[in-house]
Amino acid sequence: AKGPASLPMRSRAWRTLPELRLAAMTLAELRQAAAELRLYHYGSATRDQLTTRLLRRLRRRDAL
Repeated sequence: AKGPASLPMRSRAWRTLPELRLAAMTLAELRQAAAELRLYHYGSATRDQLTTRLLRRLRRRDAL
């Protein structure tokens, strides 16, 4: 097994699909994104909670 480091990070899907982009981010990067998108109370959120909230915010923003 090659492991997660062998995944093709440069493919178009990794650049365009928010689910994949968020999955590749560290917790610190997720918190930075939450701050930039003005999510409140993100400091104590778990990785899963942050990912869910960020995806919801990104979808809402793109729908406008």
